[in-house]
Amino acid sequence: MERAGRLTGVDRREQVLRIAAEEFAAHGPHGVSAEAIARKA
Repeated sequence: MERAGRLTGVDRREQVLRIAAEEFAAHGPHGVSAEAIARKA
């Protein structure tokens, strides 16, 4: 059972992919780092 407030693996993956897509759309493929995505996720 997941603790309250924690995302499941599937939900976490979806969150990271959504944030990555937003970052790539805003900054292009060369303007985004994995660190920036991780900070926002």
